[in-house]
Amino acid sequence: KFLKSRDALKGPVQLKPYTKINQNACFRVELSPDGVAVITIDVKDAKVNTLGKWILDLEPSVAQLELDPEVKGVVLISGKDGDFVSGLDLKMLNEKEFQTTEGILKRTKAFQDFLSKLESGKPKVAAVHGACLGGGLELALGCHVRVASLHPKTNFAFPEVKLGVLPGAGGTQRLPALIGVWRALPLLLTGAPQGAKAALRLNIVDVLEADREMLLP
Repeated sequence: KFLKSRDALKGPVQLKPYTKINQNACFRVELSPDGVAVITIDVKDAKVNTLGKWILDLEPSVAQLELDPEVKGVVLISGKDGDFVSGLDLKMLNEKEFQTTEGILKRTKAFQDFLSKLESGKPKVAAVHGACLGGGLELALGCHVRVASLHPKTNFAFPEVKLGVLPGAGGTQRLPALIGVWRALPLLLTGAPQGAKAALRLNIVDVLEADREMLLP
């Protein structure tokens, strides 16, 4: 079993920095004694994590973890309390690349390609503590397993559909494949948020834990 319950551990797991890649200002990579790489997303100088250019830096980091025989699997978790990833950084919409259709398609395709690589290879686990929205939910769906805390802010949604924007990185395909078309349609058409317990009932989440610490390997 990839993720262990805190009850099964004899004490806090000591994570050590993973030194085979360059660390990023928005995420850090550490390694547990049993070979689980923990990617902690913690966007600098921000109250919540949003998808920005750092996601493109995450791709080569994941690629390195795939090649390293010491790494048995990967956990993605947030370093912020009450927030996993809350969608796109809206400041990016002011960038030149987002002013043209070609630029938007190029950036969207890059995220699509990253998620396709993420869902292949070694086991990937999204450890969700807090809001998992928009691109954050797309990121979680790109992992093989999703575990979530019972934090009151833990919820899953595609709020962008309320603005007439459909998930663009594969969520319209992954969510129905995961939970079935009829269960997925209300989430894809209304953007209604699902709490941790509801997400478990819908099979979006595989395991619930009491708090963030128990999500760690």
